[in-house]
Amino acid sequence: MPQKYFADQFDDEEMLYMFRKHPIVMRKALIISSLALLIGPLYVLVLTFVYANSPDKIPSVNFFFTSLLLSFILA
Repeated sequence: MPQKYFADQFDDEEMLYMFRKHPIVMRKALIISSLALLIGPLYVLVLTFVYANSPDKIPSVNFFFTSLLLSFILA
């Protein structure tokens, strides 16, 4: 008995080619997740420029990595 590649395949059906989804089809999701990855670092960059004159309010390295981690979770 030949191997079945999907549930709706007939018993006497022969599979000649199996195509996968090309990554370009997923471009919308790739763009959205790329933008989501940039949200955290861009937020820290904006805060750095806003508080450039007061060194005690500049975001710390821990804040940067926390925002980066949250961006990864969002993406």
